[in-house]
Amino acid sequence: MYWNANSVNNKIVELYEFLNQQHIQLSCISETFLNPNQHLLSHPDYNIYRFDRTQNSRGGVAIIVNKSLNHQLLPNVNLKIIECISVEVKLMNHSKTIFHSVYLPGSASSTMIRQHFINDLRKLIRFSGNTSYFICGDFNTKHRHWNCNRANLAGTLLYEEYINSNFQILHPDEPTYIPEDNRRTPSTIDLIITNALHQTTDLYLSLIHI
Repeated sequence: MYWNANSVNNKIVELYEFLNQQHIQLSCISETFLNPNQHLLSHPDYNIYRFDRTQNSRGGVAIIVNKSLNHQLLPNVNLKIIECISVEVKLMNHSKTIFHSVYLPGSASSTMIRQHFINDLRKLIRFSGNTSYFICGDFNTKHRHWNCNRANLAGTLLYEEYINSNFQILHPDEPTYIPEDNRRTPSTIDLIITNALHQTTDLYLSLIHI
């Protein structure tokens, strides 16, 4: 599961209940709004791996993994603008899959996006090597290819990289961001980038109120 939490601390009990009820073994979460000094309620069945911001409580990413999965936390990838935490899962057929939970800050300047966004993405893909990978997160990228009504800079750069690369971009048919101001247009900013070495089922969007 991938979830854009918009703050996870006050929803953690309900989140654990949801993971148990839906039999979800791994969840990538963006916008945790946690800082390094903030304690998050633990659960006996799950490991929580976090990448927190140090300067303010916005942003942040996490991966929650059921302890029954054979997995390990991977070293931090040295990225300039994308926030990321990564876990490798060993499957029953002895193959591996790497899950990256990521967040591209919506407040990033055009200069930072031009200089670092695609380079960071390429680093993540190179880091995964020939292993199956899923890069799940809030990219704050808008483009008509994933059903936005217009493209922004990050979306244009990602689409250009997509048409010249070997990865796929998975997205739901419905918007993932619905603004409170009805004068603003809903958009799809949450995506999954994958080399599709493992078969996936259809992607669905669930608007979960936790």
